[in-house]
Amino acid sequence: MTSCKLLNDEDHALWFVHRTKCPSGGECKLLIEDPAHSNEFEHPQVCHEGGQCNNLSSEHLKAFRHVPLCRYGVECVEFNRGTASSHCKEFRHCKPMCRQGHFCVRFHDQKHMTEESHPFQPPCPFTPFYCRHHTLLSEVKNIQSLPPETQNHCLHFSHVCRYGRNCHEASELHWEKTIHIARNLCPYGNRCSKTTQEDHLNSFSHPNIADIRRLCVNPAYECPNRRTHDHIIRYRHNGNFDRSGVIRYFGLNMETNFVKNQESIIAAINDYNKKPLTKIPPEILKWIRGLQHVHRCSKVIFESILVHGHVMSREHMEHLLKPQFVAQAVQQHRRVQKIFDRHKIQTIEDRAKEYIRAIVNVEYAKKANVLPPSTGIGAGITSTSEENDCIIRRNETILSTLTSQEDVDIIRRCATEIAEASLNLHANPAGIGYVPDKALGTDRHVFSILGPHLGHYYGDIVLVFKHELKHHPDANFSMQAATSYSSGRNFTHRAWIKDSNTAEGRVKQFHGSKLHCSVPG
Repeated sequence: MTSCKLLNDEDHALWFVHRTKCPSGGECKLLIEDPAHSNEFEHPQVCHEGGQCNNLSSEHLKAFRHVPLCRYGVECVEFNRGTASSHCKEFRHCKPMCRQGHFCVRFHDQKHMTEESHPFQPPCPFTPFYCRHHTLLSEVKNIQSLPPETQNHCLHFSHVCRYGRNCHEASELHWEKTIHIARNLCPYGNRCSKTTQEDHLNSFSHPNIADIRRLCVNPAYECPNRRTHDHIIRYRHNGNFDRSGVIRYFGLNMETNFVKNQESIIAAINDYNKKPLTKIPPEILKWIRGLQHVHRCSKVIFESILVHGHVMSREHMEHLLKPQFVAQAVQQHRRVQKIFDRHKIQTIEDRAKEYIRAIVNVEYAKKANVLPPSTGIGAGITSTSEENDCIIRRNETILSTLTSQEDVDIIRRCATEIAEASLNLHANPAGIGYVPDKALGTDRHVFSILGPHLGHYYGDIVLVFKHELKHHPDANFSMQAATSYSSGRNFTHRAWIKDSNTAEGRVKQFHGSKLHCSVPG
């Protein structure tokens, strides 16, 4: 109501109209824009500090009217000159308060932090996952026992609170020194059945589970408790993949424009259909998104996969004919790399690589002695068996002094197993190996089918790939097999695709049919 002191005087109230106070106070936007509103409601007086006012508290802004904020804020040239110009009297130059306040997610956006004020200390550049000081603070029971360096850091910089919107800490110090990210709540709450899935826990908030769980001392692929519910809700894991070669990048799609391909395919179908595609029912989309990539192979290939630690393309298998390529495969194997990572000594790596090359050469030389030269086995071996044996003995002695005998045994066993598995692949040719594969470039990829794989001729062993692999930059998919282009079958099954009638043209058409899961639509 109005602040008039004579409101209880009946004669005064009869002769004068008393306006109601505007509920928006000094922040009212209708004061200038709507004359009727201005006449109907009473508004507070203008702040006496004018353009010099820096008080941005909600109470002050509501209690007084203010001159508008300069659109350049504290970056205004007139303001930074320090002159008492008319501009500085007509406009305020201060940082507006961020609307998100304690829950601002743009704390690492330098421009945003410069232009707007926040109720917390400047954010630590390593928050939320990599600040060792805040990690110590969040794990200790007695803060006073922490080193002064850690205590001072956590007082001078703000960090993301581990509990986000579920934080129950009400102290003023906590809210001044922390940022609370309001993540999406899991709609299933305590009934959620996905609390053993890292991706889900990293994306949604759950009751009694910290948004930022503590880091497990073991990487994901080595943690023995990764599938244990009580462990997974308390600890997050780094390194979801081991050193398997399946995730290496080879740039196989560098010349493929997936966006253009997708647009061309949609345009061709719409043109053939004479009208745009209708909306796809959500249940069909859900079914498609649930499909997984299925790969089939023979027993020999599967054994080689187990030994090498990853699946292989046809081209990769053919390279295994070369001892030097096999030696590189051994060096990149997870078990060998683990030894290198643990020691981080160049001498060990150099000796181990020489040791591996000699072992592989010996295995290939044995096979070359019983197979005809036309097989190509053993090509590239320049050292004799006696020289290789000498290299093996010498490096075994040196490595046993630099590392443990167990490590030496692991390296030798890994080299021998991979060499034998590679030789078995060539002794028992397996896989499809269509002639057009090389022209189409599919011999450089690992083939799989999105959904049921009924190709019994590939082998009886079925492997189901992870969903994440379809987002790999070397991955791609098409609505049909590549060989259906070279054979011409694709053009009878999909009438909207016109046959170029040339081998080169069909290869180009196949590459134009490639799609990637990273492209929306």
